[in-house]
Amino acid sequence: MTDPGTLSPAELVDRVSLQDRGWAAAVCAPGSVGTLVSELQDEFEGAVDDGVKTEVVSGRGGAFRLVAKLLSMPSDSVALVRDIDDLKEEDWRHLDSSRNALMSVRRVVLVLAEQTVQSMAGLAPNLWSWIGPRVWGLDEHAGELSVDARIASLRSAFDLTDDQVVAMAEAGTLRPDPALAEWLVLLGRGDLVGR
Repeated sequence: MTDPGTLSPAELVDRVSLQDRGWAAAVCAPGSVGTLVSELQDEFEGAVDDGVKTEVVSGRGGAFRLVAKLLSMPSDSVALVRDIDDLKEEDWRHLDSSRNALMSVRRVVLVLAEQTVQSMAGLAPNLWSWIGPRVWGLDEHAGELSVDARIASLRSAFDLTDDQVVAMAEAGTLRPDPALAEWLVLLGRGDLVGR
């Protein structure tokens, strides 16, 4: 089970989509921001009602441009904000003083590094008080079951070893069961399914 503070991109999209004012912050490793922004964009476009535009917004131009861009977006769009890890102190203060105006923007996900969360909390306390309960670690592998864990659960459930399952499949004596077929596939022996 994943840490409740860490979500997969799909889980984050679900949580943001279910809220009327779905502002959130997704915390990830600095090197994975671009990949995760793309994955979030794909997830939003697949999960949110048809016709909703997802737009990636950069904070590179500073807080004044960022606020203007967010306020000009259509009300049913989703903004994925990246490139805010290098904002200066005055940028954070401007974002903080713009909080009430920004509340009109329905769905925004700030994708940032962990140290940026600390900057937001210290330099933009009003913004932080609003977003703080919806700050989650973002892990593209969160919620995935590992192959080893699944095979271990199959061994326990059937009281068999991997070798026994493969031998029965090769002999044609393995009973037809989707879980046993899955086991063979996980072992890299999908060629034995249905023998």
